[in-house]
Amino acid sequence: YKSADDVARALGTSPVDGIVISSNFNAGFGRLGWRRRKILRLGLPLFSILDGEQRVSLLAHELAHGVNGDPNRGFFVGTAISSLAGWHYLLRPSRIWQSDVGSFAFGAALGNIVSLGLSYFAWLGAFVLSHLLWHDSQRAEYLADQLAAQVGGIDTAHATVDKLHYSSMFTQAVRT
Repeated sequence: YKSADDVARALGTSPVDGIVISSNFNAGFGRLGWRRRKILRLGLPLFSILDGEQRVSLLAHELAHGVNGDPNRGFFVGTAISSLAGWHYLLRPSRIWQSDVGSFAFGAALGNIVSLGLSYFAWLGAFVLSHLLWHDSQRAEYLADQLAAQVGGIDTAHATVDKLHYSSMFTQAVRT
């Protein structure tokens, strides 16, 4: 938290409200809930292979998303995209035909087909919103990279990005 607070101060923004440690080889920043609390998500596998300066660069990049006005993290658009993705996940059945429901199998299959169709409408909405904002999202990533380089240094930012390419090796090691 102290490091994240120091980086937030260097970026001229308020500190994060919470840090979530995950098992993913990634990091992220978002605003959650009605109060729009700033949450920093750090994947332990990624964070553990970075040295001190690279950790600062990663923190700066993620916190910069809260500074640069990324539309995908905004209240209305961010909530719309995540809600549509959540509806897709909720409505999408795991399978169409369920033989374990006995005489209701045909009705259950029909209901699952309708639910599948509705889930695709939610997915399509999230897809369209994400693609309409693609250029703005790219701009936000570049601005986050620029702010991270200002806080942590250009060479450190490059080294941090290089280590992000280890994701496939991490995934393969976990599968093995």
